[in-house]
Amino acid sequence: MKRKYFLDAVRLQMKSEKAKKYIVKELDHHIASEKAYWLKKGLIDSEAEEKAVQQMGSPLLLGQQLNKIHRPKVDWWLLIIVSIIISLGFLPLLQDSFQTDTLVMIKKTMMTIIGLCFIIGLMFLDYTKLRKYGWLFYGGALFIQFYLFFFVETLVNGSPILMLGPLSIEDTICLPFFWIGFACLLSNEKQTVSKTILLFAIPYILYLLLYNDHNALIYSVMVVVMIWINAKGYRKRIKTLAPISIILLGSLIYIWLFAENIHNRLMGYLKPEQFASDEGYFYLIIKQQLQHLNWFGKSDMQLFLYEGHTDFVFLNLLAQYGLVLSFFIILILLLLISRLIAVSNMMKDSFGKLLTIGGIALITIELIYNIGMNFGYLPLTGMPLPFISYGLMPTLIHAIVIGVVLSAYRQKDLQFNIHS
Repeated sequence: MKRKYFLDAVRLQMKSEKAKKYIVKELDHHIASEKAYWLKKGLIDSEAEEKAVQQMGSPLLLGQQLNKIHRPKVDWWLLIIVSIIISLGFLPLLQDSFQTDTLVMIKKTMMTIIGLCFIIGLMFLDYTKLRKYGWLFYGGALFIQFYLFFFVETLVNGSPILMLGPLSIEDTICLPFFWIGFACLLSNEKQTVSKTILLFAIPYILYLLLYNDHNALIYSVMVVVMIWINAKGYRKRIKTLAPISIILLGSLIYIWLFAENIHNRLMGYLKPEQFASDEGYFYLIIKQQLQHLNWFGKSDMQLFLYEGHTDFVFLNLLAQYGLVLSFFIILILLLLISRLIAVSNMMKDSFGKLLTIGGIALITIELIYNIGMNFGYLPLTGMPLPFISYGLMPTLIHAIVIGVVLSAYRQKDLQFNIHS
């Protein structure tokens, strides 16, 4: 059997076009190597090729085996876990204060459908094609930040919001673009330490100037974790992260000394009794609420929180459904993070691994901070609870993260070596 017919027969058994390309290339290389061996043994060209092809075995059986190994796979466990969490996100809207407001439930349903469409759509996207657009993702996010800072005058809680009809664009939407952008740029071996530090610093400073401290926190944790994982050797990690640590420390000192708004919020967190009429009010409410919780069902105290379905959604769940259900939600979210960690360990491609690790960092910092904030252990800020908090922006961001991770999982077996 000639080499061309053998490779065509193997190709016909494969479903994945990407897998066909790599497998046929590897098989062709292997046949060429075996052919060269038999030519050295004294066989003529046609005989050497025939011998090399025969050693490969049945093309139909080989093609079927390779198709089974390298076909795109769906991470059903991750999909099931995310579906459960998304369903639990409707619980805060079932309390009495929302049952009369059908518009909120309709919006939540629409946002959920949009999020699911993003997850499924991105799952079938070839994530490796994103790699060459790193500067576009990074530059696009930076452009949004600059535009919001210089040209937008509408402010909500001190942060600029761009209104486009029913949509409101804020700097939160930059997070997934920075996530993909840094994964692309860091996976480039030509990336220098000084360039990495500069690329980190500009968006971080802009987040602070936009008065969005929680996004600055998410961004910094996400990027620092990706840099740590990507850097080869402790020396390079220290060379990169030491200047970044100085930037972070310097920003904290500046905030404490000169950012009066954030400084007052921190004082309300540290001394809530002294600031009971303003910045410390919610800390006292949280403390009172936690003292009246039950294991099951509603607490003994009437809950009144302005952001009971967004920032304070976890405290709302504690008050409405009790400790047991709330801890079950934490368990499911931890299960989500555990599954994402397992997926990251399966990644053979450095780009896919960086994307997964960055997604884990983003979701983990949100989970830890939101829970800590709702228990009064951390300063209050606009940190969402992943997949539970109400809002289009957090829904889209988490959907993008899960969709891209699912795409990376589908193609994890396309990074292979035929000779193994």
